[in-house]
Amino acid sequence: MTAQQIEILRNLVVPQEDPDSRLKKAKFLVAENFNTTFLGGLDSKAEPQHFYITSFKKTLGCWKAMVSTDLIPGQYWEVTYNGEKGETYVDHYNKRGNSVFSDQWYENANLS
Repeated sequence: MTAQQIEILRNLVVPQEDPDSRLKKAKFLVAENFNTTFLGGLDSKAEPQHFYITSFKKTLGCWKAMVSTDLIPGQYWEVTYNGEKGETYVDHYNKRGNSVFSDQWYENANLS
């Protein structure tokens, strides 16, 4: 392949979206939700860097991120992007507890 052909191919490649753009958007929207829900009209505001992604999945034009923070323990947000509608939904959850079930317990459980 000649240098000219390689240059032509480079120009045909569609620029890729910043892979972190969805994560940045999720943390930004959660920070906005946090500031509205927890801080109301206070002058101090949480910033996106106060939040972290615990899980992220992308399918076709849609994606979902689970976001949390150490500012208030037990708070989680589910951020869902609907690519078909161009809308992002933010749901807020409060962790109530954590139960652990071993594989052995499950195998021995009465599942009738």
